[in-house]
Amino acid sequence: MKAEKSTCQVLQEARALVAAGWTQGPYYRKVGDQAYYCAMGAVYAVMRQLTGHAYDTLDQAAARLMGEDRWVTGHAVAYNEEAGRTQADVLHLFDVALEMASK
Repeated sequence: MKAEKSTCQVLQEARALVAAGWTQGPYYRKVGDQAYYCAMGAVYAVMRQLTGHAYDTLDQAAARLMGEDRWVTGHAVAYNEEAGRTQADVLHLFDVALEMASK
């Protein structure tokens, strides 16, 4: 039986996918041999499911970065999709989420 990955492991692997190629719009797209992931698409690619603590932690980190007092599901998607958002911004989102998950 394969051991379940920790939240930090999932977030680290997802961050690496975003660092290699980031997108807005679709969760995933491929151009030639290059794969591009949005924040949540990268988490899904690692977990292969749409629920879990890694998603919640990423949403909470996005809420914090967006200045929200509370979080709800979808903050990470909204953060990723905001006009003017950059790959560096989304990598920072993962850094904040990793910091939160390691406490």
